[in-house]
Amino acid sequence: MLFLNKARLVASVVAIVVAAGLYILLERTRLGRALRAAADNPTAATYAGVDVGRAHRIAFGLGSAVTAVAGG
Repeated sequence: MLFLNKARLVASVVAIVVAAGLYILLERTRLGRALRAAADNPTAATYAGVDVGRAHRIAFGLGSAVTAVAGG
């Protein structure tokens, strides 16, 4: 018989959902493309029309949100 702790099961499901959502955000959206461009080469991203400062602020916010979920 398999015994599962309910709290750990919920935490695992939340972690998987957040990781999948972050992956989809970064790989399949225009925002994700801008974030990756700003992280890879800020100068070229600026020439391509990406607001690098905004991208850095959004990346900081996403990092803070993921950390808050992990802390919870």
